[in-house]
Formats: sequence, structure tokens, C-alpha cells
Amino acid sequence: MKPWLLYSLLTLVLWGFWGFMGKTSSQHIPDRTLLLLGSLGFALTFPLVYVLFPRDLRFNVRSIHYYSALFSGLFAGIGVIFFYRALTMGDASKVVAFTAMYPLITVILSLIFLHESITIYRAIGIMCALAAAVFLSL
Repeated sequence: MKPWLLYSLLTLVLWGFWGFMGKTSSQHIPDRTLLLLGSLGFALTFPLVYVLFPRDLRFNVRSIHYYSALFSGLFAGIGVIFFYRALTMGDASKVVAFTAMYPLITVILSLIFLHESITIYRAIGIMCALAAAVFLSL
């Protein structure tokens, strides 16, 4: 199995549990408390990052890419705020499935700004994902 596929599968499973556990928690505690506890749980992963990737930790405050990484985390955090709010108001099966369409935004931004190409198979996949989002939100 290719390493990227293994990591992708692990992400798929872990994020599946993240959405499920977020929903079960949102039924019993306020979304602000859920966000605080979820952020604390996320912070607990920092030692794991150091253990798994000790040589990859470096910083250069003059590089735009480090600011991009910072904003990436900021956008993810703000997205989680809205995700937990959506979970408190909607069915997990709809909220998680609909928000899982976020790669469409990444694809569009990558096409525009990174000039990545799109194959016919990727185009078909995008159309299927859009159709899935429509059907899941009905």
C-alpha cells in the first residue's frame, strides 16, 4: 500500500470518529464547551507530532509559507466552530456528509491559484461529489 493511501485511510477513520463523537457530545454539552474540549484534545497531539516527526520542526518567520500554515490552522479552527454549531442543529449524517465536500473548495482553489490540471476522472469525481452533497442535504 502506498504511504499516502495508508495515511489517507487513517485520516478517514479518525475523522469519521471525530464527526460521530462531536455529534454525541453536542447533544449533551454546549458547542462552546465542545470547542474548548476539542481544542484541548487537539493540543494533546502536539507531543505525538514531536515524537513522530522530530526533524521536521523548524520555523522561519520571514517565509510566507509559515504564515500560510498559520492561517491554515486558523481557518480549520474557525471551521470547527461552525461545524460544531451545525452538529448541534442538524443530523450528523447530513452535517458530516455535507461538510466532507470541502475538498471541492480545495480543488477549485488549486485549479485557479496553483494551476493544477484536472483530468476527466477528477471532473467526474467532482460532479459525483456535488450530486452527493445535493442528495444528502435533501
